[in-house]
Formats: sequence, C-alpha cells, structure tokens
Amino acid sequence: MSSPNAEGESPGGQYQSYLRQGAIHLQRCRACTGPVIFPPRTLCPRCGSTKLEWAPISGKGTVYSATVIHQRPERGGDYSIALVDLAEGARMLSSVRGMPAGDVAIGIAVRAIIESLDPASYIVRFEKEPATDEIS
Repeated sequence: MSSPNAEGESPGGQYQSYLRQGAIHLQRCRACTGPVIFPPRTLCPRCGSTKLEWAPISGKGTVYSATVIHQRPERGGDYSIALVDLAEGARMLSSVRGMPAGDVAIGIAVRAIIESLDPASYIVRFEKEPATDEIS
C-alpha cells in the first residue's frame, strides 16, 4: 500500500488518502510514544512534537458511550452516535450500523468499516463484532 503524499497535504487529507486506499491509519508520536492520535493533527497533543508518523490500526474497539438520535421515518429514522475506544488507545465519534439504534450499548465489541460518502470523501463507521460462536 502506498503512503499518501505528505508534501503539502494536511493531516486530514493524509487520513482521507489512507481511507480511499481501504485502510485506516492513525498517527503516533515518535517523541513520546503515546497511544495513537485522533483526530489527525500537526502536533502531538501530549508533548507538542511534530514527529508524527502514520500507523495502521486493527479497527477493533469497544463502545464507550452511545446515544440515539430520533428522526421521522421520512428523514431516515432513528440512528445511533457512539464514542468508540479503539484497541490502540484513541477514541472516535462515529455510528454503529447493522443493528437497531437502541441496541447500541456501552461495552459492545465493534470493528471499523470504511464507507464512501462520495468519490472524494470517506468515513469510518462501526459494526458489531460477531461473537466467537457466530463466526463460521
């Protein structure tokens, strides 16, 4: 997998480049070696260093918090918004798809999926991780 062009591209643009390639990469600081950083930045939020590098992540996480947004059916119906703690240490705000909005609960295991909003814009959403006995 090729690395996005870092020359003049914003951290958000680099993040989108990885998503376009079908991979989720987040930043790590080489100076303080803390957990991965999200959202993408130009400086480490812990030590202020500019020595940030991109690293692939597993996409596995756990729902930290969730809420249901109620909408009329003609506007798409109810959906959930969740804070997900990634296995690598960052926390992402996203949604969990593939299950009723009211069933998204704190502590459920989820995995990241990449969805295209349009040809130039991609987002990370989550779906419930199948239980071990559900995997065929």
